[in-house]
Amino acid sequence: MNKLIIIIFVLTLCQIASAAELTMKHKIIVPDEYANGRNQEAFQGTSDIERYIEAFERKWWAVMNSYAQDINNPKDVGFICSGTPAAVQGCNDGYDAAMKRVAEFLKDHKPNEVQKFIKENIGK
Repeated sequence: MNKLIIIIFVLTLCQIASAAELTMKHKIIVPDEYANGRNQEAFQGTSDIERYIEAFERKWWAVMNSYAQDINNPKDVGFICSGTPAAVQGCNDGYDAAMKRVAEFLKDHKPNEVQKFIKENIGK
């Protein structure tokens, strides 16, 4: 009987631990081909890594803002990206990462909870 209780307890803990944490923190992993710094010190925002990260963030937050407005029917933020190859890749990766994060949230939490969380944490 004690073994059964322990097994149930462990399984319950595993399920709790597997729930997606509601956090807006996101790690950006820049592909090697875009991980170089600027060629010239004076021109900020011109390196591949800066363009990649800026485009990633822009698309990530566009997706999050869309889901904050209506979790069941988010506006289309578009998958079309333009710019340098680094910016296009960053934009595409930001879109994919944000969509994956929302799907993870919705797998473990109610839609209204997810929408409320995103809305409360935009810009923090």
